[in-house]
Amino acid sequence: MMLTRKATLDDKKLSVLSPGLQAKFDAIKKQHAEEKKKLEEKRRILAEEMAAFERRKQLAEQAKQGNLTMKKKK
Repeated sequence: MMLTRKATLDDKKLSVLSPGLQAKFDAIKKQHAEEKKKLEEKRRILAEEMAAFERRKQLAEQAKQGNLTMKKKK
């Protein structure tokens, strides 16, 4: 009997505190989603930059190889 009464009191306390906690939770959840979206965008941009760098690197290596073969032919 005592345990049930205590549980009921705890539920009442939670229901009083709950709206404020729920608002905090929702705000943090929204902030987390926004931060995650920003990080995903930054990651996408970095991946594109890395791919562009690799392409430039390959072109530079090909040009270097082309110059070496042209010098050997002379």
